[in-house]
Amino acid sequence: AAKYDAEAKVEALKSERKLIEDDMKMRDLNALHLRESNDKLKKEAASLKKDITKWRAKADELEDAQVQAKNLEDTLEEKCEENKSLHERVRELEADLEKRRCESWRSNARID
Repeated sequence: AAKYDAEAKVEALKSERKLIEDDMKMRDLNALHLRESNDKLKKEAASLKKDITKWRAKADELEDAQVQAKNLEDTLEEKCEENKSLHERVRELEADLEKRRCESWRSNARID
């Protein structure tokens, strides 16, 4: 009976050892999968960081372009105002010229 109990204990221990070994293999496999997933995620994160850097640079370029556009709009507005002033001055000069022509014709008419 003692021999039977000992053999049963040995078999139980062998079975337990097998379960522990299987569990360790599963844990090793899970650890391997986790490391692979971690490596993949690290690569994805690096790629995303590059994308973020690229998009930030594009955002900076866009911001610079917006500033340039605003400066150009301001310059255009200034030039339009200058143009209006110049047109007004041209009208004044044309009116003055017309007035002088009329005076010149009148004085020429008087001389004749």
